[in-house]
Amino acid sequence: MNLVELPGEGGFYRETYRSNFSTTHTPTRKNKSKVSQENRRPTVTLIYYLLDGRGHFSAFHRLKSDEIWHFYRGNPVTIYIIDNEVHLTQIRLGNNIDHGEQYHVIIKAGLWFGARLDDEASFALIGCTVTPGFDYKDYELGTRSKLIGMFPKHKTTIMSLTNE
Repeated sequence: MNLVELPGEGGFYRETYRSNFSTTHTPTRKNKSKVSQENRRPTVTLIYYLLDGRGHFSAFHRLKSDEIWHFYRGNPVTIYIIDNEVHLTQIRLGNNIDHGEQYHVIIKAGLWFGARLDDEASFALIGCTVTPGFDYKDYELGTRSKLIGMFPKHKTTIMSLTNE
């Protein structure tokens, strides 16, 4: 599959699709009047994403776009999402609906999230679709100190899903 390590966040990935169509990404509140080429994004991007049993996890991060995680194969993954009301939600991504797993999970733009394998001795192959498409300018990796400062009641989860 020719996957490469995903810097900072953890796991391995390969981009498999980047739309030739583009859209204007919603400008930030500070510069609503500025719409320029740097606000252009492909309408959608798609990657394969692999978590394996070598202690890899998806560290807490957030995007300025919605992201959809799709389960392909392997063992279930739990996705941890901290919403704007500071609630921590855990959603199991997998193929056993009878056990509360979901085939896909939607993470709304701007929310902090991370993920780990339910069985750390296993693997999961996932697809991640981002719309508007992924751009590193729209990506923020969470630091342990910043996230604990923002969400102190979720310290244990943040400690387990950050790299510092």
